[in-house]
Amino acid sequence: MVAFPPQGMTQPVGGGTLAVLTLERQRFGDLTPAFLQLQVNTAGAVSPPFNCKTAAGDPVAFFDKEGPATPTSASAPLDGRALQYWLAQGPTLKTTLLGQLKALDGRERLLLVHLPSGAVAAPMENSVAEGQWIQVAFLLPSTETLIPKVTSKNCEAVNTFRRKEEAAPDEDAKQGKPDENPQGSLKSDEFKLVPVEQMFRCGAGSLSYEIHPLPGYVGKGQDNGTAVATGTQSSPQVDVFKTRVRPRYHLAATAMLGFDTATSHRFETDPSDILQEVKDREGLSVYVGAVWMIGGVDYEAMETQNYFLNLFAAVKPTSPTEDAVVGLALTPTGSLSLALGLSLHKNTRLTNGYAVGDSFTGDGDIPTEKTWKGVRPGLFLGLAIDSNILDALTKRFQPAK
Repeated sequence: MVAFPPQGMTQPVGGGTLAVLTLERQRFGDLTPAFLQLQVNTAGAVSPPFNCKTAAGDPVAFFDKEGPATPTSASAPLDGRALQYWLAQGPTLKTTLLGQLKALDGRERLLLVHLPSGAVAAPMENSVAEGQWIQVAFLLPSTETLIPKVTSKNCEAVNTFRRKEEAAPDEDAKQGKPDENPQGSLKSDEFKLVPVEQMFRCGAGSLSYEIHPLPGYVGKGQDNGTAVATGTQSSPQVDVFKTRVRPRYHLAATAMLGFDTATSHRFETDPSDILQEVKDREGLSVYVGAVWMIGGVDYEAMETQNYFLNLFAAVKPTSPTEDAVVGLALTPTGSLSLALGLSLHKNTRLTNGYAVGDSFTGDGDIPTEKTWKGVRPGLFLGLAIDSNILDALTKRFQPAK
């Protein structure tokens, strides 16, 4: 309770009024105290402001210098209370909001959640995948009716068919004057998760956007985190959120070494010049070609389909128009795969009317031709390494940035 009259002042008379003042804080997240004050307006004069005191004579502060005794204390900083609520209710809030958004357009999203001041709502991943749909959201008091702003989203365009790693317009949201006392309006530390601006996605590289918290929710920027304050005492704070966008690969060159069970045909003559057919096993073979990672692969966060949904096509370097293999690359780790496929080889057959068992009376080579007719595929099993091997292994085992 606040003792009145303060410091010996009496109740205003003659049409006087009593006004409650506060010392404005530069930033909402600071732990510096802000004390309640009173100003008495009488019929002909206005008193200087007086500090409010409790019945015990102690000054009344909005925020305790040492911080609140519990997260639910009325003097707790709003960000701290919101974070405590997020840690307890975050999974439920995320599931509910993502379900509502998906019901509207059927898309899966990643939420980047911020506290009322614009600070990051931990825990948050230190990077996002290329092409992933992103939705920025704010944790706001449940009584808040206005929406913060997120502007100047900057990132690379999505590469929908990446072969090699390569090195957003301004948007406004509904905004206005918030409640004068956002903390005092809360009941039981209730917060809501509110989507802000349009969803978007980015290409590999970096992502940044400006955060404009509602007036009254402005917090201290994080110098060593992913949100950096750029505001000043004379202008509204703007936090710049930054994160890394991981590349998603779709196509790579590949080289394969393995065993080919297919048989090849050739013709020769015996000592009596009788034509004979000879069958040879292809055996150990080398192929070069390309592998397509269906849907793309993020080597830092491989998904289930990335381990087996990788189609490859390759040819023999010595006879690229006559010998080929197609199949699936089973990938236990990025770019290093077990190649399982079918090999295809052109048939060799006799021409000029010759047949097996005939006597060859001509001069020179036996007349033959290559054809795809009657091809019988073989089974190929081998080891495949693609051109992303260095990037894949580096990103697979590197410490988190």
